[in-house]
Amino acid sequence: MHRLIIVTLLTLITFNTYAISPEKISYCKAYSELAEVIMTARQDGVPMEDLLMAINKAKVDTGSSYLVTSAYRYHRYSSTLDVKLAIEEFSVDMMAQCVNIQSRYK
Repeated sequence: MHRLIIVTLLTLITFNTYAISPEKISYCKAYSELAEVIMTARQDGVPMEDLLMAINKAKVDTGSSYLVTSAYRYHRYSSTLDVKLAIEEFSVDMMAQCVNIQSRYK
């Protein structure tokens, strides 16, 4: 009986914690797409300073500088497959981080 109550409570907590509006999902999708562009530039060898200057010039939100600095924590790869995987992994990771953060603010 106690086990059923615990499982039920955990299920309810999980669903409430990760409830996120369509607007926030849309925001995170755009954030993820920007992450993909930034990681592509990183894999193409664009210097970090150039990306940061471009973001500053375009007056993109402050979260963008986080994307740039995070992208440069990844290795730069030479094989096409590794580049593609790095870009995809980074984009998905940034989407997950965004959703996690957005789900905390209602």
